[in-house]
Order: sequence, then C-alpha cells, then structure tokens
Amino acid sequence: MESPLETNLKNLTDGDFLLKLRYVAGAFDSHPAYQTGLPEWIYGAQQLREHADLMHQAIEAATKDKNKEAEIAVAREKCAKSLHYAVQYVAMFANHRNDPSLLENLGLEFKHKIYAKEKKLPEMPTKLVAKNEEGAGDVLVITNNGIGQKGSIELQINDKDPADESSWKTLDHYFNCRMEIKALEPIRKYYFRVRFRNAVGYGPWSKVVGLVVN
Repeated sequence: MESPLETNLKNLTDGDFLLKLRYVAGAFDSHPAYQTGLPEWIYGAQQLREHADLMHQAIEAATKDKNKEAEIAVAREKCAKSLHYAVQYVAMFANHRNDPSLLENLGLEFKHKIYAKEKKLPEMPTKLVAKNEEGAGDVLVITNNGIGQKGSIELQINDKDPADESSWKTLDHYFNCRMEIKALEPIRKYYFRVRFRNAVGYGPWSKVVGLVVN
C-alpha cells in the first residue's frame, strides 16, 4: 500500500534533513506501532538514528576533505530508504488498526491535506518553570501540557544574551511537558524557552526564564 505521508524530502538541506529524521525517530519512540516485539527487518527509530549518525559523520568528514563530499549523498540515500521503509510499516499498522490518527504528529506532511486534522498553529505556552535537580548541573524544565498527544515541544537554551536570537540553541524535541537536562555547567546562568509544534507548524515562543544552575 502507498503511504499517505510524504517521505520525499529532497528539498531539505542536509542539516534540515537530519533534524527531520531525528524528529521522526523521536515520534516513533512512543508510537503504538513500536511498542511490541518486532522482527529485525522492521525499520524504526533505532535505524533512523543510526543512519542519521552516519550521515552526520560523512558531513563532518567532508568539511575536512572535499573529496569525501560524495559520501554525504550515499549516506543520505540510505537515510531516505530507512525513512521510507519505516513510514510504510507505520502506514500498514494504522491501516490494520483502522486508525488514521496513528499517522498524525510524526513530523511528516500528508500527501493529501484531507488527512490532516490540525487547522491552526499551536498557541503560546502559558507556563514555563526551570528548577535545579539534586545532581550537579541537572535541571528540570516544566511547561503546561497544552499539546496532549497532538505534537511536540521544542526546548531551547541560551547561556549568553537572551535578546540575541543567534545565541539560542535547540536542545531537543520532547513529547512530555517535563524535560530533564543533564550535566550543565554549575554556577552559571542559563535561559530557557519552549514552543509547541503540531502538523501545521510551530507556535510562538514562550516567555524566557532564567536559572543559575547549582
């Protein structure tokens, strides 16, 4: 069967392609299709991350040796095949369950928009708290559960000037309103912000909160 999700991502840059691949892998981690024992030939989050790592290594190698740029294309093609096979499996699982909602919130566009239920971007997070955990350099960031099962949360960190957009860095995309960060530099002030994402796109950033890490 043909998957209703678009897996042709040739329009993305290598960096955006890797980010997309890791996002989909994160969505697969908690997807019902991957919660039972599966044969090794079923592609999923593990294969996507492994192949993404190999592509990242190829990109790093090419920055030092231009003769290795061809290896990026080879690695990307391997990633693309892994993504295609994994999405095909999820599509068959959703068809077996007769539940099209299992194809939502995977970070991929629908080929036909009638499949998508979301009509608007997520709202701005109304709560953001950052507090120290027991371990040195460990922080817990909490936001309101405004997305439920409808999308993910992007968490960014800044250890410089929060007014400087270029100094913000994305830590990860989460599917839980409680986000644990490990091994930050103690006795240093960090700033945090989050935003929700659904199938339509990203919502606005939350307010910025600061914390001196223990």
